[in-house]
Amino acid sequence: LLSVLTGLPLWAVESLLIDGATGVAVSTALSVTFNEALALSTINAGSVFLLDATDANIAGTINVSADRKTITFTPASNLAATTAYRLIFTTAITDLAGNKLAAPYVLNFTTA
Repeated sequence: LLSVLTGLPLWAVESLLIDGATGVAVSTALSVTFNEALALSTINAGSVFLLDATDANIAGTINVSADRKTITFTPASNLAATTAYRLIFTTAITDLAGNKLAAPYVLNFTTA
């Protein structure tokens, strides 16, 4: 509600990964929690995606928690071992008031 009144941007507040993490399990689901409930219509394969080191898009499913604050990307199959990946949340994602992420939220990590 605060961002509705003040126009504050949407931002990520918690992640199971830290940017630059190493030794991430190849079978992991990747979750990020935001400060506001998200507009479901803005969450799709164009606004949440996983890329490998060659910028190839990794297939997977996107789920949103019941409170609409957490997005989880689950790869369709195990990720490759000892490989770098980037999980990207674009500025197309908005909260219910239409406030966007101020900048893309990117998590870089390497699998075990």
